[in-house]
Amino acid sequence: MGVRLIQDPDYGYLRIDPIPTVAEVERFYREEFYGRSRANYVNDSGLDNMREEAEFHLRTYADYFDVIRRGVERTGGNFSKLTVADIGCGFGYWLKYLRDHGIEGFGVEPVQEGIDHCSQLGLEGHCVPIESLATPPRSRRVSLVTMINVLEHLREPAAVLKALRSSWLEPGGYVFLKVPNEFNPFQVAANQQHHLKQWWVVPPQHINYFSRQSLIGLLDYCGYGEVDTMATFPLEMFLLMDDVYVGNPELGKQIHHKRVTFERNLDTNNLADFRRNWYRQLAQSGIGREMIVLAKANGGAGSAASPRNE
Repeated sequence: MGVRLIQDPDYGYLRIDPIPTVAEVERFYREEFYGRSRANYVNDSGLDNMREEAEFHLRTYADYFDVIRRGVERTGGNFSKLTVADIGCGFGYWLKYLRDHGIEGFGVEPVQEGIDHCSQLGLEGHCVPIESLATPPRSRRVSLVTMINVLEHLREPAAVLKALRSSWLEPGGYVFLKVPNEFNPFQVAANQQHHLKQWWVVPPQHINYFSRQSLIGLLDYCGYGEVDTMATFPLEMFLLMDDVYVGNPELGKQIHHKRVTFERNLDTNNLADFRRNWYRQLAQSGIGREMIVLAKANGGAGSAASPRNE
């Protein structure tokens, strides 16, 4: 039976229907995720990519760090005392960046290969099946949970977000999320212009499809308040210039390098803050390849709101 996209009846974001079974999801992450290669899907979490694109990833981490620091300080949190759990930590490079900048924590990852590499970096990591992410691997709570390109993979994202408040986070703690910004205006226009068959819809690896509005809505239903939202570079803009990189990996690599050069040249000329604020403005318009959100847990642990239809 084929899959279709529907609006989740409880939380409003788009998702595939039927949702893959637990066994299907576990098999995918156990056997395929890091080695997957498709014309329309590039896994930038792979170890080779992390090494080859070190400049890009370090600049990305600096952006994450800036969003977290500014947001925590603005909302009265103690940035210098943050502790972190990175769920879906991959090979540990974001966790290492945090440690190098004074924030200690641990990683959780469903693939043992990633945890083994974390150990090589001197990082604490726990191999936890993706369907068990609601249960923390240790009892001590943290003040920040980061999930970078994770929420789109989960069968029950709301259940995990609620569990973070009830079991992972200290009261008033923070979640930092990055998700693909799907069905954004540039993406939809490019799809129609070039007949690209919604190339971003890629089950079973992506079960859920978020916009800024639907992600903020989900966080609200789960008991979090938005602190800061930033987009990433609007790659689909190139498609609207007739640089059709979908299905063309070589052109896609060239487009990516143009994006890296653009950001490097701005930052080299002391415009990093300008760039980040521009990305914030894009987020407000729903434009950008991904959405980055820092949110703060409301009230005490475990007091998340119920779904809107309950």
